[in-house]
Amino acid sequence: MKNDIRTLLSEQQRLESAQNKQESFQEKSEKSGNDLNVRISLLEQKVLTLENERNRKR
Repeated sequence: MKNDIRTLLSEQQRLESAQNKQESFQEKSEKSGNDLNVRISLLEQKVLTLENERNRKR
């Protein structure tokens, strides 16, 4: 019986550790995705600005 409890506790700790790692990875991925979206938006704005300047020179 004690071995069963130890096994269950060990498995629970392993699962909690795996879940924590997954949540950490997900948070990092979301932050990275947000950073990329900001960079894309800035680049799109720069392209629009350059296109507008080019069109004004014509």
